[in-house]
Amino acid sequence: MVDSWDMLGRVHAAVGRAGDLVRQFVADPTPHPDAEEKSSSADLVTALDRRVEVMLLDELRRIHPGAGIIGEEGGWHGSRSTAWIVDPVDGTTNIVHRVPHSAISVALIVDYIPMLGLVLNPFTGWTYVATRDEGAFVARNADFVDRTPLVVSTVDRLQRSLVSFGLPYDRAKADRTFDAASRVFHVSQDLRRRGSAALDLASVASGEMEAHFELDLKIWDIAAASLIVEEAGGRLTDWSGRAIVWSEVPSKLDIVASNGAVHRELLDAVDG
Repeated sequence: MVDSWDMLGRVHAAVGRAGDLVRQFVADPTPHPDAEEKSSSADLVTALDRRVEVMLLDELRRIHPGAGIIGEEGGWHGSRSTAWIVDPVDGTTNIVHRVPHSAISVALIVDYIPMLGLVLNPFTGWTYVATRDEGAFVARNADFVDRTPLVVSTVDRLQRSLVSFGLPYDRAKADRTFDAASRVFHVSQDLRRRGSAALDLASVASGEMEAHFELDLKIWDIAAASLIVEEAGGRLTDWSGRAIVWSEVPSKLDIVASNGAVHRELLDAVDG
């Protein structure tokens, strides 16, 4: 693999161009009737999702031609152990309603281990990045010059923690999430629900939030952001406290992420 920072710069440039498409879509006053349902009425895909994914995959194949592809819209092609993992628009429902809160997420796994992760908020222009064993950063411009290290919060009690959560597309599992949210709400400082798991995890990495929990995520939702959280000093597990084994990732993931200091407390709360 080429130098990780050189590769990250090339990925950053490609994702930045994709971010332009997302901003243009939201700014366009023309109605967008093309949203289609996938697994439920809340699980949407648009022409934008597909266009962004095609653009990114074309660029990523040039950056690392030997890697396979795991795309939210296009599925899995090529190598499973070394692959690009792409979520073209994390927060599609927000985009459909022109809520300017979504992310583009790209990760590279090598031998089933996330080695590079990048999450762009196209509306702020902030890019959260990490390479394994080299730390996590937020970049606020296109050339990585203004790059600030990410460090998780030092809060060590759930009572003083701001916690985010997500809702599952499978409405049959909503009660489990709401029950967990009720328990966490009663023992934390407050809760937030914003609609992009990747950005919620980035907020844990940056110290804005102490923790996040969610059911029914997919590998493309967390591959990049999980590395960013861990490289910032945080922790990410399933709801039972087990580490994610990337070679054995199930079709759906239930995750808890935190600054590490409140992880045990949060696990106790979410799982009742």
